[in-house]
Amino acid sequence: MCRSKSQRAKVFETDFAGRPCIVKERIKKSYRLPVLDKKLSHRRLVQEARCILKCRRAGVLTPAIFLVDEDKSRLYLEKIQGGSLKDYLRRAYKLGTACSNDKGRGRRDEADGWGLWCRADPKYGPQALTKAYQIGAAIAKMHDADIVHGDLTTSNMMLSSDDATDVVGHGLVRWHSDGGYC
Repeated sequence: MCRSKSQRAKVFETDFAGRPCIVKERIKKSYRLPVLDKKLSHRRLVQEARCILKCRRAGVLTPAIFLVDEDKSRLYLEKIQGGSLKDYLRRAYKLGTACSNDKGRGRRDEADGWGLWCRADPKYGPQALTKAYQIGAAIAKMHDADIVHGDLTTSNMMLSSDDATDVVGHGLVRWHSDGGYC
């Protein structure tokens, strides 16, 4: 089942040896010479896999790599059971907006800084702080290992079922110390 498609890759779900799996397949570029496209796709696929492994070694939560299929330009990754941080924050914001509209106030005016979001869902304030801490810790670990993600957005962070924040989308990651790739 196809989950998404971008200019760089198709992402779909499947099973790998009986385990839920996400497959990221690099899209062939028709405007490139086939030999060049194959070489670039291969290099970027291997780079992404290396960067995921480097992040894991640095203690950053990332999906496990099940398989790197160089012939088909596919990366088989562990499926993170949960949603994106972006979706989580959107839901929390909608809860807060609904609450603020019910109360007739649309601004955050409470001393704790979380304002009406906390009233809409009392768990959101502390959970959001926990998420912010997890994100900061993951970024610090990456930077300590001289890794620069390159596309670190809430869409590239998944909340796993055990409430941890995993970093995904390593296609633009660079190893910063020498300006090269992982």
